[in-house]
This record gives sequence, C-alpha cells and structure tokens, in this order.
Amino acid sequence: MQYEDPILAKLRNLLNEHGPKELRNKYYLGDPMVVDKSSLPMCFISYERQSIIDDASHSIETHSTVLINVAYDLTRDFNSTAKRSGSHMTLVKMICGRDSKNKLLPETILSVLRRFQDDQSDELIIDLGSQTEIEYVVSERGGSVFTNEALIRFTVRTRDMVG
Repeated sequence: MQYEDPILAKLRNLLNEHGPKELRNKYYLGDPMVVDKSSLPMCFISYERQSIIDDASHSIETHSTVLINVAYDLTRDFNSTAKRSGSHMTLVKMICGRDSKNKLLPETILSVLRRFQDDQSDELIIDLGSQTEIEYVVSERGGSVFTNEALIRFTVRTRDMVG
C-alpha cells in the first residue's frame, strides 16, 4: 500500500468538500508532471520544503511549505479571439475569485484555507498569516498538453511531543 501523508490528505479532503466545483474529485497528492489533457483541470498538493524545530519543551514543531498547484487546459484559448485568457480568468476565479464587492467567493481555494485556518487543532495549523503566495505560470505537461497553472504556497505547522 502506498503511503498517504495525513496532512496533505486533510488539505485535499477540505478542498474537495468545500472548494471549487470544477475540481471536485480532481485533487491529487504529489505532482505527476505528465497529465492526460482530458483530466484537466486538476489540482496537485505537495510539500515544497520543511523546517523542524526541536525546542526545550520536549516538543518538535514542523513548519511545512505546502504547494497547491491547479492546472487548467490552456489549449482552450488557442483558437479564441477573446481579448482575455479564459483559462487564466478561470484559474483566478477558482483560486481567489471575488464578488462585485471585492469579497472572496466562498468556494475559492483561498477562502477555504482562510475559513479553516482557525479551525485546526494544536497538531495541525494552517498558517496563512506568515505569507501566502500565488504565482501564475504556463507549463507544458508532455506531448500537446499545455496548461495555465496557479501555484499557491503557504505554511502548515505541526507539533509533536517527544517521548
């Protein structure tokens, strides 16, 4: 049986339940690099780096930078005469879309992470306060699969008692 990280799995389950409808049941742990175009959009959740702090109180605190990567089919825009990129605007809506009063839409990924950042136990804290970065890139994912992607970076913290 393949290992499934419980922290990444919890994030996947939160987003799958409360996040964008376009991504329901399309969240994966890790990044496969090559994807099937017909499976897009997809979301990959992985660690980018981890720092471990061993303090005098007999506990170990881990700060993990999580990368959420949402990939959307860019080829939909290739024959478009629109004056804007539909794939980019769809990504923006899924990640941090706002209503006419500039409030985050409740089903965006950023909104879900914010809503549940204070809902965590001492064992897992979603820490958007340190810094949340969103980067938009264009990628080739093998063959003729070109994607517009949003990369969201934020920190989760865990604490383990030693002994």
